[in-house]
Order: sequence, then structure tokens, then C-alpha cells
Amino acid sequence: ELGYFAPDKVGRLQFTSLKNQLPFGERNLTDVWELEVVNNDVFFRTNSKLLKLNSEKFTVYPAPSNWISLHKHQGRILAQDEKTGLMVYVNGGWQSFIQKEVLPAGFIITDIKAFKKDTSLLSTTRHGLYLLVQNKLLPFSFSNAGFNTLQHITALLVLKDSSFLIGTYFNGIYHLGQQGQVQEN
Repeated sequence: ELGYFAPDKVGRLQFTSLKNQLPFGERNLTDVWELEVVNNDVFFRTNSKLLKLNSEKFTVYPAPSNWISLHKHQGRILAQDEKTGLMVYVNGGWQSFIQKEVLPAGFIITDIKAFKKDTSLLSTTRHGLYLLVQNKLLPFSFSNAGFNTLQHITALLVLKDSSFLIGTYFNGIYHLGQQGQVQEN
């Protein structure tokens, strides 16, 4: 299913399906894993296709192989394909942003959050954290040994003071300072 919950006149949440707005041949969906919003566009990710909703009209983008992540960086939509690498949405289509050959083996992005003026913080399943500046990845340096950089990071949240929270599969949540020092686990 694909849709949203919104309160009715008395405040009860009601589900509204968007499936009927999809082209007829595209209504058989697998799980929708992520969504991102930029301006008036809402992007949804399944493994086999990305969907863009704009003004109640869907556009479908089949995966070159398998869409594995969908995120926002500097106001632009990025999607990672298993075989082609990181792609950026530009003028109604997808262009290469960082080719797969440049990425470490098994590199899977789990989250991207705005971090500083022109930089995003990027997390991965087993390659730690990176800074994403334009279309360049720079490994994030930790200032102490209190964080295992090879653990599976599930989510990021950048706080107002530029410190950030990291969610992990096995070690809960870490609070790190902007220079990478573990403040709390």
C-alpha cells in the first residue's frame, strides 16, 4: 500500500491511499522503504522503482538494478543504486553523482543529514561516517576511540549545536560532538 494518514473532522486518523494515482501497470508495489520531500515533489523508494509525486501525478523511475537508499543532500534528491552508485535527480531524470567504482566495496548509505553550510553527514551500514561535500566523500574523523566505526549505523540526527546523534543496531544511540568525540552512549 502507498498513502498517508491525516485527521478527519473529529481528529481521528484516516488512511488515504495514493495507489489509484499510480499508472495502472505500476500499482503492484513492494515495500516502500524511504521518502523524501523537495519543494513540491515527494519521492518514494521501493527496491525496484522510485516514485515521484507532484500535483497528484506520479512519475515512475525503474531501478538500473536495485534502489538501496534515498536521501536529500543540499536540497537535492540522491538515490543509491546497487550497481551504478549514487545518483542525483536533475531536470526530471537521474544522473551519476558518485560512481560505484569510487565507493568502498559493500558501501550502503543509511542516512544523510545537513551538517554544515555546504556539507552533509552521511552514515553507512559498515563503513562508518563520511562528510559529503558537493559530490566528494571524506571519511569522518573521530577524536577518540569510543566509537566503533564499522558498526551498522541506522540513523542520524544533527542537533542545533552541531553535535549529533547516531543510532546503531547493536549499541543504541551515541551522542557525538561536532569534532567526533563521544559525549554519551
